[in-house]
Amino acid sequence: TSAKNLLVSAPACDNGAGNTVVALRNMISGSLQVMSQPRGVACLSGSATKPDMDYSGRKLVFQSSQPLTPGATSRAETYLVAAGVLNQVSVDTLGTQVDEGSDEPSISGDGLQIAFTSRALGYALSDTTGEPQVRHVVVRDLRRDLVRRLSRNLNGVGANGDSRRPSLSYTGDVISFDSQAS
Repeated sequence: TSAKNLLVSAPACDNGAGNTVVALRNMISGSLQVMSQPRGVACLSGSATKPDMDYSGRKLVFQSSQPLTPGATSRAETYLVAAGVLNQVSVDTLGTQVDEGSDEPSISGDGLQIAFTSRALGYALSDTTGEPQVRHVVVRDLRRDLVRRLSRNLNGVGANGDSRRPSLSYTGDVISFDSQAS
């Protein structure tokens, strides 16, 4: 939300940047809290958008152009809030920043798989020489701490057109997405 009056317990954040935050409302208690900024930080420049939650309501993913964790950059990245801890999801298996940002986060119903899209080549497990730099669907498996680029054909060749809007099944065993690949 970019509403300045929604969170009365937090100071207004009006730095002229058109900030939006991801807010979480507990429908039983009525409590409302900002999920898209580190605790103790009053105002960040940039936007947090596109929240998605697992079925228990305990894990939340979102996209943010605010650098929210150490080493993060000021570009769109995917973050996870679980048990009150904020972590960047859109990094490689070693936890290293990749060469491009990410977008369109989606979390499985059981909260163990997170999908997003990215143009980064750092998620590929094979040689990407000659592949066009298109938007790929990437999945992070939180159980195994693995990252896989899924928008490729059965021979392992990366898609030659953008893939968008990933949607995971409850267990994360099945994923659907749009593709412009031939």
